[in-house]
Amino acid sequence: MPRKQIPIDTDALEKLAMLHCTGPEVAAFFECNQSTISRRLAKEPLKSVWERGWAKGNISIRRQQMQRAEAGDKTMLIWLGKQWLGQKDSPLADDERHDELRRFLDIMEGRTK
Repeated sequence: MPRKQIPIDTDALEKLAMLHCTGPEVAAFFECNQSTISRRLAKEPLKSVWERGWAKGNISIRRQQMQRAEAGDKTMLIWLGKQWLGQKDSPLADDERHDELRRFLDIMEGRTK
């Protein structure tokens, strides 16, 4: 006689996915083995529930990042620029810095245009 299947509440599962819970955490929540969770999430309908919840979690994180960036959080603006716009830190070598500084001073003192 096969064992009785552990019920998995889809609303709870989606909320756990939104929080990006790990397999062991989900298994602990539903009081079952992690392999049971892995096996059940590999099939529909739980697979779609999990993926939808995970996507909603990503949207929530992105929303918070954008709100912080729009509020002027310089660290978040720099991070988003690097991640999304391909911006990077590329400090000049000492010689290049000196050359840039010399050109700037020359312009400021009217020695060059």
